[in-house]
Amino acid sequence: TKKTKSVLIMDEVDGMSAGDRGGVADLIASIKIAKIPIICICNDRYSQKLKSLINYCLPLNFRKPTKQQ
Repeated sequence: TKKTKSVLIMDEVDGMSAGDRGGVADLIASIKIAKIPIICICNDRYSQKLKSLINYCLPLNFRKPTKQQ
């Protein structure tokens, strides 16, 4: 029997503060106790809203492929 693996994907975390009070703080708390990987996706890694979250993340940068790629 194979055991399935899970991951939680949080998209647009840089937009969480728009209407979600305490959203980033709750996400950090979840990251601290999570037993599964949490992937946080954002458009603006340098947003002031994410300053506290960055301490709990491994930043990976992706770029849009060029036409030659």
